Amino acid sequence: MKLRELEIHGFGKLCERRLSFDPNFTVVYGANEAGKSTLTRAIVASLFGVGRKEQRETNRPWAGARYATTLRYELDDGRSFEVQRDFENDPKSVCVYDENGRDVSSELAIEKTVCPGQTHLGFPVEVFLNAACITQGAAHIDGARAERISTALARALDGGPREDAALGAMRRLEEALASHVGTKRATINAPLKRLNEEVEAAEKQAAEVRARIRGLDDLRAKLEAEMRRRAELETALAEHDRKARSLRAQSLRSRLDALHEIREDTAALHAQYAEYEDVADFPSGRIAEVEDLFRTWETAEALALSAMQIADDSRMTPALEGELSERMRDGGALSDAAFAALQAAGAEATDARIKATFAASHVQGSRRSIEGGNELFGAWFAAGGIVAVLALLLGIFHQWLPALLSAGLSVAFFFLAWKRWNRRHESLGVIAKMQQAADAATAIERAAAARVAAFLEPLGVPSIEELFRRRERARELTERKATAKRNAERAANARAAAQVAARAFDQRAHQFVPRSGSRAQDLEAVRLRDSRRSARDGIELRLSMLEVRRNDVLADDDEFGLQSELDELLASGVQPSGITGSQRVFEAERAAMQRSGGDSRTAVAALEAELRTAEGQFADLAGLDERVLMLSKRVAALEAFERAVAMARQKIEERTREAHQKFARRLTDYASRTFDDVTSGRYLDVRVDPTTLAVRVRVPETGAIVDVDRLSGGTAEQAYFVVRLAMVRMFAEGLETTPVILDDPFVHWDDQRIGRTLPILKSAARKGQIILLTLSENLASAAAAAGARRIDLGEPARPSRNGSQHAGLRAV
Repeated sequence: MKLRELEIHGFGKLCERRLSFDPNFTVVYGANEAGKSTLTRAIVASLFGVGRKEQRETNRPWAGARYATTLRYELDDGRSFEVQRDFENDPKSVCVYDENGRDVSSELAIEKTVCPGQTHLGFPVEVFLNAACITQGAAHIDGARAERISTALARALDGGPREDAALGAMRRLEEALASHVGTKRATINAPLKRLNEEVEAAEKQAAEVRARIRGLDDLRAKLEAEMRRRAELETALAEHDRKARSLRAQSLRSRLDALHEIREDTAALHAQYAEYEDVADFPSGRIAEVEDLFRTWETAEALALSAMQIADDSRMTPALEGELSERMRDGGALSDAAFAALQAAGAEATDARIKATFAASHVQGSRRSIEGGNELFGAWFAAGGIVAVLALLLGIFHQWLPALLSAGLSVAFFFLAWKRWNRRHESLGVIAKMQQAADAATAIERAAAARVAAFLEPLGVPSIEELFRRRERARELTERKATAKRNAERAANARAAAQVAARAFDQRAHQFVPRSGSRAQDLEAVRLRDSRRSARDGIELRLSMLEVRRNDVLADDDEFGLQSELDELLASGVQPSGITGSQRVFEAERAAMQRSGGDSRTAVAALEAELRTAEGQFADLAGLDERVLMLSKRVAALEAFERAVAMARQKIEERTREAHQKFARRLTDYASRTFDDVTSGRYLDVRVDPTTLAVRVRVPETGAIVDVDRLSGGTAEQAYFVVRLAMVRMFAEGLETTPVILDDPFVHWDDQRIGRTLPILKSAARKGQIILLTLSENLASAAAAAGARRIDLGEPARPSRNGSQHAGLRAV
């Protein structure tokens, strides 16, 4: 089979596209999300169908186009077909036409489903996906599909007749077994199962007859035992009646004694109850209120005493009052603003005194410096004049060098004299300024001292510090006086609160007891009356309990009636005995014994009727045994036929396994030669398990044969890749040539592996058809250079004038 053209009306992201494939080698180039995997699924869906509902929904067109495809392909014998699939409403809606336009859909149906891919290729879709369709990162072979893949490979071996014959024989054996014996799951046509059921029913019927014959004696023995049991129950019932009457008499006497005891206890409690008549009107439950009021009064009284003690301790004495008046006269009444002004004047005088002292000391130092500077100025000036005269004399005598040196030295002495004269002049200026500053500070000091004296002299205070101490003492005494006043007010309030609490307690307590002169005694008197009231309530509760007890003993009976019933029982000869138990239990036992007696009489009658019926009904036991023997012979014959069929199936399966081993060897040879080329001679031996299709290779370093999944990911993908190519090659030998679809399987391969694989693809393309989809520009260019038709998968083109649309693919 070679795919010629695929027209996609709508499938996933692809819409209104037409692709033409080279009969040998086609490479489809496209970036990620360009639709390469969608194109692969569209090819598979066109050949085999879309699959389950969720797969159909996954591939629904994104752009809302018609969900359909059209695929044209050619078989090895030259016939051409066109598959038109509509996935929109019914995924099984498919039409297949041959090159003459004839509808051949019915000829390509498998189990009422049109599947041209499986019909023409000779295997189902899972075999195609595990052999001829390799997607990115999924080169491995699904072991769960190994049986179907192996069957397809066996059919391909020698053209498939042997495998078809074996399958036909197996099918005919299954049909014969189902027809004559029946399968395990069959419910309608199951001869062996029905015979076994008939044998089991006949054996069961014969066993029932034998059991009935053996059961006659058992039935007679059971009847005799039941009659003895009925007699024993009647005797026990009579004895139980006697014990019940005796227990009733004992119960009546006990109840009457209890009633007598209750009457005596009630009379004694009424006598005690009369002793508490003095507290009949005392309200119960009021002691807590009285105690709370007493505690409140005690607390208020203690607080009042404490407040009075504090007020006495903080009271102002006459001496302190006199001291406060004196302090208020000699400066205590001075305001804070006046005192602050006085302090500022004092500080100003002190600061002025410090400044005047500093200026005076600076003037004295400057004067001493001027006096010393005058002496140095005269010395430097005299020395300069002497050296200048010397230089003049040396110039007269033409001693120029010494004259120049003397002149320079003279200039130096004059310069030093000038410096000293300038320093003296500056010192004089400083002295004048410092003297002015000292005079100004002295004036400020005198003015500030005069202001301080104006404050202090009327008060008779010698200094500001003494005034400060007197003001602080006045403040302290004033605060103490205010505190004493507050404490006196607090003591008065506490005393008032104590009096209120005392009145509240007296008012409540004197409602219950007369005055005693002491609140503590009043509280005790209230407590005593409350305790007597509680005792009286307790007596009332005990009387109520005795009444309840009397009602429980009497229940709905009358005491005189109970006495009369006891007298009647005693008169009839019944004596109360020491029998344990309750009357209700005895009555329940009597009812149970009566029911058992009735059941026993009913059972005796039923057994007698059953015995009469069984003695007159017996089936033909000999006829039943003969039928069981006949049916057992027929079952044995069918079981022998079943064993013969199983033996034939075993032989056919052995021959099938031999065929599978043969294709496995050929598959291993093909894969080993290709794997040798792909790995540059590193791996020479590839093994394929014919049962599971597990791939194993020999490691050259150790010589061990290991599972291919233990190697690197790239090497494992290479191994699965060459095994799949070997499968396709074997399919082509006995079945239809299978197109190989490679959906970017080399994305994780390095350039060297891809370079070694391209010649193998080119060689395989000469014998079949290769469709390679890739996102690698280099791989697409290399494949095109190797002779492949290149298709660039891009955006769809605009509609042409005649209404058709380009596929968005351009061949290179």
